[in-house]
Amino acid sequence: LSHDLIFPIEYKSYNEVKTELENTELANNYKDKKVDIFGVPYFYTCIIPKSEPDINQNFGGCCMYGGLTFNSSENERDKLITVQVTIDNRQSLG
Repeated sequence: LSHDLIFPIEYKSYNEVKTELENTELANNYKDKKVDIFGVPYFYTCIIPKSEPDINQNFGGCCMYGGLTFNSSENERDKLITVQVTIDNRQSLG
């Protein structure tokens, strides 16, 4: 999709992270820029929709629930991001 971006991020279980932005205009703001990605990785139906399980895709990465910001090269204090988590229909902050 035109609003999806894939960033090269090396980690022990993947080497790329796919982000799904709201629209093409927002994606173009981050395309080819240095970014910080915050989130929780997921793999199930990350690239291949459940409705099309037979598509042959080779993607050594994951998708991320979360967000991204432009990279700050300054060593500022750690960025804190509050994430709302739902477990067994109960919401909590994590």
